[in-house]
Amino acid sequence: MTSVLNSSVSYILIVDHDKIDYHFLRPAIAKIIPDAIVESLYDDLETVSYIDRHIARPNLIFLELNKSKISDENTIVRVRKNQDLARVPIIILSAANNDTEKAELLALGADAFYAVADNEEMLNNMLREVKQNYFK
Repeated sequence: MTSVLNSSVSYILIVDHDKIDYHFLRPAIAKIIPDAIVESLYDDLETVSYIDRHIARPNLIFLELNKSKISDENTIVRVRKNQDLARVPIIILSAANNDTEKAELLALGADAFYAVADNEEMLNNMLREVKQNYFK
C-alpha cells in the first residue's frame, strides 16, 4: 500500500478507549505537529475494523493503555501482523509507569512507552521527542 498523503502531512492515529485525547493529546498535537491529520478510534471493534480495512497508512499510532491490557496487546499484535501497517511506529501512552508492563508491550512490537504527562509542558516535550524521532 502506498500512502495517500504527501510527505509534508503527518497522519496520526490515536487508539484511546477513554476519549481523553480530545482534551489533552489532540490540542497538543495541533500545537507541536500542526500539519498532522489526526484520527481517533475509541473501542476494540472500531480498532479491529480499521486495522483490517484501513484506507490510508498512518505515520504513527498512539495507543493509550486501556484498563484491559489484553485489548492493547491484541491491537499491537494485529497491527504488526498487517503487512501494510507492520512498520508503523506504535507509541504507548500509560498513566502507570510499570516496568514489567512496559517490557511486555515493547516485546510485542510497540516502539516506545511514555507515561501520560502530568502537565502541558511535559506533554509538549514528549510530543517534540516523538516528532524528532518518528517524523522526518
